[in-house]
Amino acid sequence: MKKLTLALMVAAALPATHASLAHADTTLYGSLRVELDARSSSDLDLRDGSSRFGLKGDVDLGLDHTQGLFHWEANVDTTDNDGTMFSPRLAYVGATGDWGTLLLGKQWQMHYIWTNSTTDIFNAAAADGGERFQLGGFAGHWRPDNSLSYLSPTFGNWQLAGHLVIAGSGSDNDGEQDDTLDSYDLNVKYEGERVYLAASYGNIGSNAGGVDYDLDSWALGTRIKVSDPLSFVARYENQQGSGTSIYDLISGTNPTGTSLDVDREVLEAGLLYKTGAFTWKVRGTRYEENNTGVELNQWAAGVQYDLGNRARLYFNYIDNDADDSVVSYDRTVLGYRLDF
Repeated sequence: MKKLTLALMVAAALPATHASLAHADTTLYGSLRVELDARSSSDLDLRDGSSRFGLKGDVDLGLDHTQGLFHWEANVDTTDNDGTMFSPRLAYVGATGDWGTLLLGKQWQMHYIWTNSTTDIFNAAAADGGERFQLGGFAGHWRPDNSLSYLSPTFGNWQLAGHLVIAGSGSDNDGEQDDTLDSYDLNVKYEGERVYLAASYGNIGSNAGGVDYDLDSWALGTRIKVSDPLSFVARYENQQGSGTSIYDLISGTNPTGTSLDVDREVLEAGLLYKTGAFTWKVRGTRYEENNTGVELNQWAAGVQYDLGNRARLYFNYIDNDADDSVVSYDRTVLGYRLDF
C-alpha cells in the first residue's frame, strides 16, 4: 500500500486573515489478479480475477473523539477489457469515534461481511467459486448504493451492526420506494482469539421500479481455529418470502412480472490447513428448496502458496452438481494475485 499525506487548506467561515490546515491520511491500494480458467466442455481462458484499485483514508475533522472516513474502489480488467474497466465497487464516506462508525454510500452489505463471507475461502473470481449460493446478495443487495451502515463500539469481544438501503435503484417517485426501505439487516458478532461467530437477520424488498417482493434472510457464520494449522468454517442461511421478479437461483433469471414463492436454505462448511507458505482448502455446500424439493450439492478444493506478504499463487477446483442448470460444469483455476 502507498501512503499519501494530503494537506488541504480550508478557508475560515468567518471573515478573517487566517485559514485552518486539515490533514487527510490516504492509502492508495490495488489487487491485480489473473487466472488461467478451464471449464468442462469449454475452451481454456486467460481471464481477469476481479482486479481492483482503490483509495481509502481518514480525515482530521478537528473534533474530539471523531474523525472522517472515505473509501473509493473500482474494478479494473487485466485481460479482456470488456467494458468493466473502472466500474464502481465501493464509494462511501463516514465518520468514526468512540461512539462507533457511520458509513454512507455504496458499500458492502453487512449481512455478507459478517456472516456469508466466513465460507468464501477460495481465490477464484468466478461466481460459482464463492457466490453461487449467497442468498442475500442474489436478491439484489450485494454492494448496494444508497446505503447507510452503523457499527457499534466493541464490547469486549462483541459488536453490533446495522445496514439500510434507501431507494437503492429505480425511480424515487415510482410509488413503491418513496417511504419504505429497500432492505435492512441487523447483525451481531463475537470475535475471540480462536472463535469467530456472527448472526444476521435481514429483510430485502423491491430494488427496482415495477418489482415487488419481500424476502426475509437469516444467517449464521463461524470460523474456528481448531489448532495452529487447522481452521474450520461454516455458514447457514435461510431465505423465505414471495413476490415478483425474484432472482431464481435454479434458472439464473429474474422473471419479470412472474410471482415466485421462496423457501430456500444453504449449509456450507470447509477446512483450511496451513503449513508454511501453503494453505490447503476444501469446502462442501448443500442447497435446498423446501417448497419445490430441489436439492443441489457443490464441493471445491484448492491450495494457495504465498509468495511473501504481497503475492500468491492459487489452484482451485470446483465441482458443481450435474442437475444445476446454471453451472452444471466443473471449473479448474490457476491464478496469480499481486497486492500493493
